Amino acid sequence: MPEEVIQAMVEASKTFVDIHQLQKTVGQRLAELTRNEAAYVSCGAATGLLLATAALKEIKKRLVSVFHNGENLNEVIVQKMHRNSYDYAILEAGASIWKSAINIRPFPMNWKMP
Repeated sequence: MPEEVIQAMVEASKTFVDIHQLQKTVGQRLAELTRNEAAYVSCGAATGLLLATAALKEIKKRLVSVFHNGENLNEVIVQKMHRNSYDYAILEAGASIWKSAINIRPFPMNWKMP
């Protein structure tokens, strides 16, 4: 290992960081920068999908009385061409996957992010 890496590790070891507080603070700042009510930095794409699906299932409980029309609200739509091994993260959260065979455009072609 290069000497400068070892030295950086030694210096970093002299400082204490409460990882839970750091994660909370980073999430708050990221939410502020992206103009969202909350944000969370996950350790990878699969974890992000798992957490997002779980959060949506929790939100679903509140929306059932307003929007429920008898259809399954535990389904996640995934375009068929985007199916991959990350699908397991969605399934792990207890949702099922509904495969869309068509290319769905959620926004018009000329849509720009505000």
